Amino acid sequence: MRIILYTGKGGVGKTSVAAATAVKCAESGYKTLLVSADDAHSLSDSLDITLSCEPISVLDNLFAQEMDATLELRRTWGKVAGYLTDMIPRKYVGDVTADELPVFPGFEELLKLSRIVNYYTNNDYDLIIIDCAPTGETLAMLSFPEIMRWWLERIRQVRGSAGKVAGRISDHSGIVSKLINDMDRACRYLDKMRLILTNRETTSIRLVTNPEKMAVWETRRSFTYLNMNDFNVDAVIVNKVIPDAVYDNRFSKWKEIQKSCIKLISECFDPVPIRYVPWFESEAVGVDMHRRTATELFRGEDPAQIKYNNRTFVLVRTAEGYILSVFLPFADKNDLSLDRKGDEFIIRSGGIKRNVMLPRVLADMTVSGAKFEEDRLNVKFIRC
Repeated sequence: MRIILYTGKGGVGKTSVAAATAVKCAESGYKTLLVSADDAHSLSDSLDITLSCEPISVLDNLFAQEMDATLELRRTWGKVAGYLTDMIPRKYVGDVTADELPVFPGFEELLKLSRIVNYYTNNDYDLIIIDCAPTGETLAMLSFPEIMRWWLERIRQVRGSAGKVAGRISDHSGIVSKLINDMDRACRYLDKMRLILTNRETTSIRLVTNPEKMAVWETRRSFTYLNMNDFNVDAVIVNKVIPDAVYDNRFSKWKEIQKSCIKLISECFDPVPIRYVPWFESEAVGVDMHRRTATELFRGEDPAQIKYNNRTFVLVRTAEGYILSVFLPFADKNDLSLDRKGDEFIIRSGGIKRNVMLPRVLADMTVSGAKFEEDRLNVKFIRC
């Protein structure tokens, strides 16, 4: 079983790339589920068919669905909200129903992940490909299980107080105790979800970008964040590259910009595999166009194969601050030089340059030293 998530800045073409991957995998014999987890669904348009909130057959071995956040919320939130309405005295809430209670921010994203984990657990498919929302929402979705786990742990730590509350509202048939037990079960489930998402033999994330500065900058930030949080980014897809065969002078400036951005991409993401998709003369809509995209994208490779599996960035907490460990294969320590500009950390090794967007936790810290050991550059950050 494999899970592949595609994400990137809005408008870079991640839906088309995800659909192309799914078509290629299905035609290679994998029973494939293509899921749109973006509330602004465009997967139906990309495949040129009408999808629903449940998987439907698109081709032999290919199923697709567009998740309905409202439906997922109604399925799951109703039970949790029911507990809350039972616990709160009627004089405070009157006739408020479960549907009218507020929902925790990020809860909808958690429910989407839960549905995907259920597919994985049930072993319904060989491969699940997720067309994610734009980067910011995807990062929130991936981090929410850990955040929710933290809050549930805090709640569990005040069980004594909760027990006293339960004693005062004993007429509610032990609803508080039941809720606490369900929280324990939820913690175990969140641990399971996290393990699946960070299992580098199962799950990988592919970042889709365009050869444009704003898209590349956002992709770099996402790349750093995902690596720091132990998600495996196994490929970077550069979409809408103007082919060399285009000679129209109106595109000459754009080609210069793209050439510069492609150089920056190779500096930032090496040794992660980088794949390129040309800007076609027509929209990437329909199965035939997705086949064409897949041909350009994978060039005979197995799309389901893990393209890369190494932690490029590792952040380790120390007594003084943190150590940032950066994977630099084949580098010569005598050629290494470091520079810092704001939240950007620049590493040079001979003719190779690596631009690292520092995580927020390191922004106010000072570099106190660096060592190159076993293909990794370990940079020590201390608090000012």
